[in-house]
Amino acid sequence: MNERDFRQAYEAMQHDVTASSDLKQRTLAAAKREPLRGAPTPQATVPASEKRPHRRTGSRGAQAGGIAVARRWGLPAAACLVAVAIVVGGVPVVMGAMDAGGHSAISMNDAQQASGFSVRAYAADGSSMLELGSDGTVVFGRRAPTTGLSDQYDVEGAFTGCTFRVEGDGIARVQMNVSKGVLYRSAIEQFRRGDEPEKWQELISTKPTNRGMGEYYGAYDEAYPLMIANDGAKDNPDAIVGAELNKLLGSTIDVSAQDDPGIATGETSFGLWTNEGNPTADAAFDPYAGVIDQFDGQTLTVTVTFEDGHSSTQVIELHAADFRVEYTSNTETELIPEIVDPAQLGEGEHSLRSLYGTVIEANKEAFPLPLDNANDRAGEVLPAYTLDRQDETRPTDTTLGEDALLGEGTMIETTYRSEVAGEASFVPLSYGYPTVERLSAPPDGKTLGDFNGVIYGWFGDTAYVNKCSNEVWGYGFNDDGTLTSDDFTYVTATFDVTNTGDEAIEVWPAWIGEFAIVNGDGVVATASTGYSLDFSTSDNALPCDEPQHVGIAAGDTVQITILRVLSNRLADDDSLLFVPANIAEDGTSAVTQAFSVGGQI
Repeated sequence: MNERDFRQAYEAMQHDVTASSDLKQRTLAAAKREPLRGAPTPQATVPASEKRPHRRTGSRGAQAGGIAVARRWGLPAAACLVAVAIVVGGVPVVMGAMDAGGHSAISMNDAQQASGFSVRAYAADGSSMLELGSDGTVVFGRRAPTTGLSDQYDVEGAFTGCTFRVEGDGIARVQMNVSKGVLYRSAIEQFRRGDEPEKWQELISTKPTNRGMGEYYGAYDEAYPLMIANDGAKDNPDAIVGAELNKLLGSTIDVSAQDDPGIATGETSFGLWTNEGNPTADAAFDPYAGVIDQFDGQTLTVTVTFEDGHSSTQVIELHAADFRVEYTSNTETELIPEIVDPAQLGEGEHSLRSLYGTVIEANKEAFPLPLDNANDRAGEVLPAYTLDRQDETRPTDTTLGEDALLGEGTMIETTYRSEVAGEASFVPLSYGYPTVERLSAPPDGKTLGDFNGVIYGWFGDTAYVNKCSNEVWGYGFNDDGTLTSDDFTYVTATFDVTNTGDEAIEVWPAWIGEFAIVNGDGVVATASTGYSLDFSTSDNALPCDEPQHVGIAAGDTVQITILRVLSNRLADDDSLLFVPANIAEDGTSAVTQAFSVGGQI
């Protein structure tokens, strides 16, 4: 509800509402404490025991949710609640609030006293409880628009980062329902990186395309790495790292403290997820704002069953609004519980769309909704993101005439971009004519898990390689290393590489050359039918710290064999080429020659 709607609704309702004597007394007391609008607002003093840590978004920058202590709501925030006012000294004062549907809005403190528990918003990474908003409303943090939504949003949806916890003494069971969308459980896990390097490696490699496949995090719908304390060193084994782990449960959930002890201690967080609507179209500059809007006007019903067997229920109505955001540094933001009109913000002022909730009902009753479909998403994970199938060739801007296509006994001089420890240099190389061989299985009895590119490029995750290869290229790998499709074949290229420079260098066989074809006009199209899998070298290659590199001494020649997969159509093409990498110092391709190898296979 915007301010105009508020004023119209307020005018229509104020004649029919009578404030209780208790409410009048509380309102008069509040009026004495509240400064005039426009007057300087003194900073309230908050006892140390009542202070909550502010929400700060660090380097991740994926949530905004810090609520400033002792800030009051401005008029636009009050305008989102239909209020009944009396005038004290000419200043309108909120007496009792109602939501847009005409329900009485109960403060969180009053709801807690009535039901024995409270619902409190937390930062999405679990780092801090967020302060209550005006009149005890719950103001939720959310994810900031650092990235866009998936183009498979209808399947993947979005985790809003609007997380909360149910807190109270003696909680034995929590039952909840959100009238639109899905509830998810959010947990924060921390560990010392040096103690579990494989776990950390899986975490930082987790992405939508390998969802559900990991040994440690395959059971979660989303796993996100957090750097808790890195002590400055990138690879410090003593760094305390963490994971934000999100698991969809269902629109209705039923969770006991026996199954999840965090229910009893108030350490378990829940959040809101949806895949409904078209948020990218609705809010192009901040798609997550469109996600937030999906929950506007929805209800969150929360029932707690206590250890003594009695139950209490709260019904919270959710509203979307634009909140002021302050940037405390280049990477840190703080969401302020002040509703603003983004169009009216001045230069250097910012806003972010999020949710707030008002309790419209609190009672001592059992869960009022069916539990037939409770936790219906707990036993499954979202489908992994599927990759698009690639065309088997990729066109280039390179055109090569007949005289640029070289045969047996020739050499090609190139410039190679060598990068070691982040330092790039351009070095001269000389390539000898390659020998190309077609194979039905990998050389030396190797299987997929033995390939250098899989071990170091994919961290040995053969299941994920198979998934991606099937989706992108159209084939996978059998346990014995053979390909699952007869339409493709292994191909090796063996060639000499001479370092014609004055210093030892390192080359990366994955990018040292590629197969291609040329059409009748001489236009080159590179093969796009597989990943860089493996390589071998002659014994005089220099050792490298990077296991995917090959070292070549100044003036020395090393023989390199690379393993690729081509479609049979490309392998049968008489115009098949092997194109040595040749990169100009401005980063553009400088290919002027290629080896013609089609006649070999």
